[in-house]
Amino acid sequence: MPCAPALEARLLQLVVEPSTHAQRLARFNVDPIRGLVLHGPSGSGKTFLARATARECKCATLLVEAPRLLRPYLGESEAAVRQVFRDARALAPCILILDQLDAIASKRSLSGGDDSGAGGV
Repeated sequence: MPCAPALEARLLQLVVEPSTHAQRLARFNVDPIRGLVLHGPSGSGKTFLARATARECKCATLLVEAPRLLRPYLGESEAAVRQVFRDARALAPCILILDQLDAIASKRSLSGGDDSGAGGV
């Protein structure tokens, strides 16, 4: 399924232009965006689009599959997430792609119960 022209133009405006023409933003005292969430059904090309955008920016890219951040012991998953962001800061300017977040997030409900059985972590 080809990318919608409006989405492609918006990604160019939000991500590519600020990274390739930083002096323009600085002249107008505008800060570039620090994060962007692409959402949609599986197989819709979100990861492909993020990788293509990163390639167009010509900057470092760090692709992390979220399920690989899960660790069996309390605190290790959080430490893994902190390490990912340390690595991204070290590579700055960098595009960090956190893929498959839906695989590790529990579904919230209004009843307050934990549907995932993850023990609250």
